[in-house]
Amino acid sequence: MPIFTALAFMMKGRATCVLLIVTLFSAYYCCAQGQNNFWAFGWNCGLDFSSGTPVWVKTKIQTSEGCGAVCDNAGRLLFYTSGNYIINRNGDTMANSIGMLGNSGGNAVVGSAVQGVTIIPFINDTDRYYVFTTDCVESHSPAYPGYLRYTVVDMRLNGGMGDVDLNYKNIILDSFISEKAYPAHGAGCYDWLITHKYASKYFVAFRIGVNGVDPVPVLSPASLFADSTNEDSYVTGELKVSQDDKWIANTDIVTGAVELSSFDNATGIVSNTRLVDHMPFSAVGVSFSPDGSKLYADHWYHGMVQYNLSLLPDINAVTSSRTVIGDSGVYNAMRLGPDNKLYINYINGTGRQVLRVINQPNAAGAACDPTELDPPVDSNMFTAVTLGNPVIRSFNVKTKSFDTSLCAGTPLTLFVPAGYDNYTWSDGSTQTSETFSNTATAWVCASSLCAVETDTFNIKAGDCNCIVAIPTAFSPNNDGKNDRFKVQTGDVVSFHMEVHNRWGQSVFYTSDIHHSWDGTYNNRICDADTYYYFVKLECLSGKTIFREGDVTLLR
Repeated sequence: MPIFTALAFMMKGRATCVLLIVTLFSAYYCCAQGQNNFWAFGWNCGLDFSSGTPVWVKTKIQTSEGCGAVCDNAGRLLFYTSGNYIINRNGDTMANSIGMLGNSGGNAVVGSAVQGVTIIPFINDTDRYYVFTTDCVESHSPAYPGYLRYTVVDMRLNGGMGDVDLNYKNIILDSFISEKAYPAHGAGCYDWLITHKYASKYFVAFRIGVNGVDPVPVLSPASLFADSTNEDSYVTGELKVSQDDKWIANTDIVTGAVELSSFDNATGIVSNTRLVDHMPFSAVGVSFSPDGSKLYADHWYHGMVQYNLSLLPDINAVTSSRTVIGDSGVYNAMRLGPDNKLYINYINGTGRQVLRVINQPNAAGAACDPTELDPPVDSNMFTAVTLGNPVIRSFNVKTKSFDTSLCAGTPLTLFVPAGYDNYTWSDGSTQTSETFSNTATAWVCASSLCAVETDTFNIKAGDCNCIVAIPTAFSPNNDGKNDRFKVQTGDVVSFHMEVHNRWGQSVFYTSDIHHSWDGTYNNRICDADTYYYFVKLECLSGKTIFREGDVTLLR
């Protein structure tokens, strides 16, 4: 939902200089997204990304595999955990976390579940977090049948340092669950935790909404190689969800399968699973590139490979695109960083334990630029196997900036419609409208439970006889609101506008400033899509203005 229906310039005297249609996009609480700026993993290892470049930090975590950490939205560390205990930002163990049962059990090595920890924030309480845990394969027995549990951390406890809420500690959600789990955004005001049954075809998706965790999961019998006689099938390896929440990649060490499935984040259903690759007893880590065009998987001792997902739906072509990336060594789990680089736990050919880095993971083949991150200088820090899961929020992060002009002596008033709980302007105002009389760089942010929208705009002194404002979207549904795509301007000597579809075909042309596009071509209704415009006009002052960009046609 856009915050602005229009940016109205309130004029004194002659006609309005400009009407600028503004669409605002989502951003979580109008702040930087810093919740993944700190990683804690392995033996005493931490990486701090807050400067934009990862810096080694010594921590108190000790885990072979499962791990997790979360920062506040500004990037300040809140806590990290192995699933057995939780450490606050001061390095102290949260007292009530002692006795947590995740990521271990029975005869298991402490912290030996590959994706043994997943942290998901509460949707309706910014101070509370779910810590979901899976059990290690080493612990599987009648007494430890692969539990999925959760524990709740409340950051208001212990004087703001946080502690476990004892009413929600070691809550069992399911059993016969593999070592893998991963979060995904829901299509509405909810998130998903996705995991997998071992020795089974079933993906399991738990919905987490404003009313808590729904204890009844969505079950999808979608995997290809499940063997009920072999309890080790699908018990380990990694499960990842693409950035757009449309795809799931799943690996299995026992079968060596690398699977790709469709995910419906409205229903939680996993379907249409296809085999990308198959290397017996070897598939471990997996990750999508940030733009989803590439899939990376490591085959343990067989190296790391890249697949070109842009070749879909031809899965055979995807498999044939298999390209080995980097040199030999032992590759383990992987994770996308907040810098959009891909990090992989790795033992190189000399036996040194390091982090492999794919600097350009969207690029094909060697252009992805694999390198190594210099290891920590402290000999008591070891990177181990996994790097943890990301922390997600139920908000899409999109922002947009606009340049606009202000006529001298004429105030500019911006209006925000109702429907949000909180409004914040760059000058500190919390009203539903704000007036500016001087040039400035300003922003406005409005938030409700599951929607945050923001926009930044630059107000500059301009040629008021020829100010140009161009909508970013219009909806020709005859409701009397934004039905036509029209350039807003003052008096001009000449005017020219063309609109093209994504294939470069011209669908509209005019040289009359009073004409506008109704979303049709040759009397046929055009599809909802993104279209591209080119505008050229000459002002009364003799100034020539060119504008080009895209506009979204909504149906």
